[in-house]
Amino acid sequence: MANRDRDVSPASMGQSAPAGRAVFVAGIVFLATCIAMSLMLALEHLAGIRLPGCGAGSPCAEASASVWGKVPYLGWPVSLLGLAYFLGLIAAWVASRGRLPVALRVLVRLGLLASVGFVVVMFQGGYVCPYCLVTHIANFAFWALIELATHARTTSRRPVTTFFATFVLATAILGVVDYRWRRAARAVAERQMQESGAAILAAAKPPEAEVQATNADAGPTTPVSAASASAVTSSAPVGTTSAARGFTGRYHLGPEEAAVRIVVFNDYLCNGCHLIELELRQLFEQHPDISISVKQWPGDVACNSYGVEGKHVNACAGARAAEAAGLLHGNNGFWQMHFWLFDHNGRFTTEELRAAAQEFGYDPDEAERVWQSDQTLQLVRADIEEGFALGVRSTPAIYINGIEFKGWSAPLALTRVVDKLLEANLPRWTAAHDRPLSAVESYIADWRNARVRDLPVPDRGWSWGPSDARLKIVVWGDYQQPNTALVDGIIREFLAGRTDAQYAFHAYPLSPQCNAAAKEEEYPFACRAALAAYAAGRLGGSNAYWKMHDWLLKNQPPFSDETLRAAAADMGLDPAALLAAMEDPATMTGVTEDAAAGQQAGLQHAPLMFINSKVIPRWLHGDKPMLRPILDAAAAGG
Repeated sequence: MANRDRDVSPASMGQSAPAGRAVFVAGIVFLATCIAMSLMLALEHLAGIRLPGCGAGSPCAEASASVWGKVPYLGWPVSLLGLAYFLGLIAAWVASRGRLPVALRVLVRLGLLASVGFVVVMFQGGYVCPYCLVTHIANFAFWALIELATHARTTSRRPVTTFFATFVLATAILGVVDYRWRRAARAVAERQMQESGAAILAAAKPPEAEVQATNADAGPTTPVSAASASAVTSSAPVGTTSAARGFTGRYHLGPEEAAVRIVVFNDYLCNGCHLIELELRQLFEQHPDISISVKQWPGDVACNSYGVEGKHVNACAGARAAEAAGLLHGNNGFWQMHFWLFDHNGRFTTEELRAAAQEFGYDPDEAERVWQSDQTLQLVRADIEEGFALGVRSTPAIYINGIEFKGWSAPLALTRVVDKLLEANLPRWTAAHDRPLSAVESYIADWRNARVRDLPVPDRGWSWGPSDARLKIVVWGDYQQPNTALVDGIIREFLAGRTDAQYAFHAYPLSPQCNAAAKEEEYPFACRAALAAYAAGRLGGSNAYWKMHDWLLKNQPPFSDETLRAAAADMGLDPAALLAAMEDPATMTGVTEDAAAGQQAGLQHAPLMFINSKVIPRWLHGDKPMLRPILDAAAAGG
């Protein structure tokens, strides 16, 4: 026991000094890997930086949004806690030169158990985040290293003090940053909720005379008890489509005629949908006279051609199970299965579903046959196509009285808006009254309702069109990116013959060579192309810039210094002077300033577009661009 507690050198344990240094360096590498992966996940959360393979609906997002992705009671992302832990550990490792005391060795073993638990949860949950997985593998490697390196021990208290001091400091800093991020996100959600609620109230509240006439004609309605699924009613025949009854689902909680009619595009594996489901259940218990229906939008590509590969695997099976229950046992059967699916987080095996069917009084064989039938698939796909036509891209997508409700992530947002609508004593209508916006109308409305921003636009003097133009279009894009070329083509076609519009383009190369925000080399010639456009502008002014701009976007694949030389001569530019200007540090500075301005403007995905300083949040609907209708709407008066 005495030998275990005293400092032991590599030489006294029969270890050579080089071997000790190798262990020390290996520990640095393993911990640095953990820190790098945790830092990237933290930056995605705190700074909105896009990580390859992450984003909405990805395994990373699902892992982060799951109950395992948050620190209990605090709601703090586990990635931030992990980052603070690994920063503390590497500080202790360096301070002790690779000789950890028993207390920290125990901590590393506990960290290993946590990693094993998270890996099991990821694989069982179907959201294997690659960055998380690399972190846990590196953590396992570090544990193995200290267990095998028996000489790497010390009784000094310095490593323990260093660990906790670093961990506390890192946690405090990350906590402050996370608090500010959460406050900003809540403010955005709150604003969206207030704006959506006002729009719903304004659309649902007709003149007083019309209200009185409507209520007089309608007669009394009978509220439905919310005590259990068996109490829900619907006048719709089993299997009928919503098209015959207006904008509503096939099955209802509550009466079809109601002052508040809620429709939710739903995915049983969607974490946000689970939060909304819980809120809806409470709402219905309090207000059984509201109408609630759902439409299916599983993100699973097995039935949703607009889904994301690897997202919500098996969600289609859940949607089809709910529809099968509806076909077999009508409204009550649908909601019984709907509740069961959410209560099981949308995850189940065929055996578990058969057992549930038997518990609900179905013949399991018949239930499975209907579940797997083409009829359930067609019902789900019909909802998906309807959602796509409305511009739905993710779940939950919530509509109240036919108007999309945004800002649902604000605390009890849905409850607050419903309470306000009920207080307004609105008339009771059916879904035949509800007319949600089409996708193109929704995209235009997104731009129209955006707030005017003070754009950090560097003035190069190369804008197309008059400076006093009524319409001012600003774009950040990558000269090598196909979507940037598509957007530019639409804008240039729109500008043809117009004298009331101005167009400014700013380079946002998706390459770390000239863009600090780019984390990977998406396009090898992105920087060279951006430098070429900027250099042409420096040499020949606006005319030369736009000639080079057009050529670059029309010649993305064959771009090289050789093709550039030939094109420069055709434009009237000296090829040697152009290439020299591209090497000038001032040219690189101009490109990096443009990219930095794009980040300040809130760019997350190129291209980023503004009309009259209002961002265009969405412009691509599937593979169909919606930019021209937005431009036309802006030209018509916005």
